[in-house]
Amino acid sequence: MKLKTAIIMGFLAMVLLSLTGCPSPPPNPDNNTTSYFDDYAIKKDGNLPILECNVRKLSGKVLVFHAAHCGACKIAVPILQELEQELNMTFKYYDLDVEEDAAAVRELKLVPYYTPTVIINCKVLIGAKEKGIYKEELEKMLAAQ
Repeated sequence: MKLKTAIIMGFLAMVLLSLTGCPSPPPNPDNNTTSYFDDYAIKKDGNLPILECNVRKLSGKVLVFHAAHCGACKIAVPILQELEQELNMTFKYYDLDVEEDAAAVRELKLVPYYTPTVIINCKVLIGAKEKGIYKEELEKMLAAQ
């Protein structure tokens, strides 16, 4: 009985592993020779590596990656717009459903895997956050300038 259970569990584990796959970057629409190894995939909260931040000139900037179909974006974007007004700042918004914005993101060589993704002075925040979390990061950025 234990052997039968072990075989079934092993089979189920193999099936699950084969179905999950891995996220991959979108295809290169320009079909040029630019390697995807130059792209930086954004998959989790935290600080961007200093080299990645410097190469992309992200210090002192606020970038917001969102999409029209994203429910969490409908929460986060209005909060960010409110903070932009409150703190008299300018953020750069990229709607990944709009080709011009998606092209601009490709030029930055950033691949945000999730929306919303917010970069505040090289700090990555993924998903809708409370206003206080965004405000704290923005105030840190303003204090450092």
